[in-house]
Amino acid sequence: MSNMFITSASGNIGTPLLPLLLASPSIKNIICPTTNAARLRAQIPTTDRITVLAGSIQHPVWLEQTLRDHDIAIVFLNLTGADELFTTCNFLSAVLRAPCVRHLVYLSACGDLMPRAVFQERLGGLVLPGHVLVKTAVEQMLRGCPVWNDEGRGGGGRTFTILGPTLFFGNDLRGKGGMMGPGGVYGEPVGTKGVSRVDVKDIALAVVKVAEEPERWSGRKIMIGSKQLYTVSSPGSRDGFGVTVD
Repeated sequence: MSNMFITSASGNIGTPLLPLLLASPSIKNIICPTTNAARLRAQIPTTDRITVLAGSIQHPVWLEQTLRDHDIAIVFLNLTGADELFTTCNFLSAVLRAPCVRHLVYLSACGDLMPRAVFQERLGGLVLPGHVLVKTAVEQMLRGCPVWNDEGRGGGGRTFTILGPTLFFGNDLRGKGGMMGPGGVYGEPVGTKGVSRVDVKDIALAVVKVAEEPERWSGRKIMIGSKQLYTVSSPGSRDGFGVTVD
């Protein structure tokens, strides 16, 4: 059994993730950092297997000591926001200085985000939004860092798995006000070509599967999403969900 450290415990993915981790025989204790401990405790399950810690993951010294003190073996890193790249760099540095951490699960975005694919092949002159470009940089750091070398297999004993989900179904709820308002504007049109969609519960399930068998998924990027494409004229079916692995 392993102790696990997860970020964004009360977020879109953390909410369905915690019950799944509590049900897993491979996970012993779950450590959840937060800058507002009282609020987080009110939002998540009450159990002695979950420890809520007041502190900021933006402080690498505090983070490293926390990982050591709680003998964390697996980390789930799920970040977003304007300072995501800065925080992630400091976070990875702290993880590497904590010898107890053996496996990192990183939430990225769907697709090949290596520099050649992003900047030379796939985009054809288009510019990726900043929140996706951050994922490109982090994936490059994981694959290129000597400690995570050999595709995450045996690089100093550290391994990683990258999760690449497609667009969230839940994003539609955020645009409900605009769609139902006077203008009837849909902020994320899917067009006629279609896009893959994913439920956050499927992402949470993938996190648990990786945490239970980190060796199996070491050095791999797992694409998570619907096999059926959703278009502006066809709502599709939830029966099309699946997972593909690169």
